[in-house]
Amino acid sequence: SDLPEIRGLPSYAFLIKALPEEGLSYPYVALAESGGDPGELPAHINGVFSRFPIRGAESFPTLMAREVLVVELDVEGCPFTVINNHWKSGASNPETEGIRIENAKTVRRILDRLLADDPQADILVGGDLNSYYDQIVLFPEMGETGINSILGSQGQEQALLEGEADLYNLWFELPQADRFTETWRDRKGTLMHMLVTPGLYDGRGIDYVDHSFRVVALPGLNIDEWGRPQRFRFAEFTAVATLERS
Repeated sequence: SDLPEIRGLPSYAFLIKALPEEGLSYPYVALAESGGDPGELPAHINGVFSRFPIRGAESFPTLMAREVLVVELDVEGCPFTVINNHWKSGASNPETEGIRIENAKTVRRILDRLLADDPQADILVGGDLNSYYDQIVLFPEMGETGINSILGSQGQEQALLEGEADLYNLWFELPQADRFTETWRDRKGTLMHMLVTPGLYDGRGIDYVDHSFRVVALPGLNIDEWGRPQRFRFAEFTAVATLERS
């Protein structure tokens, strides 16, 4: 940066300063552990900026990736848990898929524990999984993938409602042609994900508003004149979904 007052700051410190200056109020912040030396300030770690009070937060080390951050929010008296991820990069590289499998195992253990305590817990698994929603279809030579084989990401909403699965990937809410947040060597990608648990459909606490998932693509900000994602400001589109209190 050419601004000495922010040069060297990690990205989360910049956001803590910059968001209020832009009129965006997120008074509650949870940050994952850096996983490095106590005195280090890594440029990027997982974090949650929230308008709702944070009941608790815990971070979990995972192989060669940023620590998984689990945050429980208090949404008007209802608990809502966010599992924040940034897995190992190299989605198309079979040599790094083994690392993402280990990242997925970390998240699966966390999710299994939470759902064992409360099968109807309201949970959102999100972040940069550095995987395509159909990773196992695109790269059959991998044999198994972290996102599909281990985490259990799948596209049958009915399977979630009937208790046959405990995660539903919201990319399946969109037409196949619209499923992308970035492009890499002319391949449309879905590295960013939101996955929801059955509790977000049970009419209690927090619910997902069906078919509210969408990509925020803003001309001049994060897409070019042909509708392609632009590198910064921001490198990818943003995906959003609507939740409501029952």
